[in-house]
Amino acid sequence: ALQKQEIEELYARMGKVPPPCIVSPAAMLSSRQRRLSKGGNFPSSRRNSLQR
Repeated sequence: ALQKQEIEELYARMGKVPPPCIVSPAAMLSSRQRRLSKGGNFPSSRRNSLQR
């Protein structure tokens, strides 16, 4: 849910409205980049759900 809000904010800054089909892959991409950058601030449960 938090990632979805961040994606909507990014699109709002760019002046675009994210279609529902783009939200899910975008969330996966952002989560991968964030995992690499932060190095594991996520709780183990959320990380497991992302890997599935």
